[in-house]
Amino acid sequence: ILKLNAIGDVEWEKVLIGEYDDVAKSIQQTTDGGYIVAGWTNSFGSGGSDVHILNLNAKGDLEWQKTFGGEYDDEANSIQQTTDGGYIVAGWTSSFGSGGQDVYILKLNSKGEVEWQKTFGGKDNDEAKSIQQTADGGYIVAGGTSSFGSGGQDVYILKLNSKGEVEWQKT
Repeated sequence: ILKLNAIGDVEWEKVLIGEYDDVAKSIQQTTDGGYIVAGWTNSFGSGGSDVHILNLNAKGDLEWQKTFGGEYDDEANSIQQTTDGGYIVAGWTSSFGSGGQDVYILKLNSKGEVEWQKTFGGKDNDEAKSIQQTADGGYIVAGGTSSFGSGGQDVYILKLNSKGEVEWQKT
């Protein structure tokens, strides 16, 4: 992870090494000046690849890290700090859900503990690529689906309420 200044010079560089493959997919500066990072790891967790969340301070030092997932592959593509100081994470899971690969959404508190987790999708592959908190306290999710729509891979948009329940979904 690199922290660059306004003209692109490196302020600090951190290498967080596991024994196997580990990938960061999303990063956001948090309200305390630190950073929240989401991706996946093969070095830690339950098996296969697992969702990997890292919380760094303003100097890039690791404050805490968490893994989420099950026996099969699970990955995070997007993370955002929420207005309550927690985090919302979006990606996909093969460990939970209806089979195949499902959209995987986790709501974490400020310490990285799960408040709720949800899966969405059908029998084929579905994935969340991006998530944002909405003005009403819910969430908007963008990704792709092979389970629904006109065939092949279609754009998949979900609007969730603050508890992670579907208000509407579109392909």
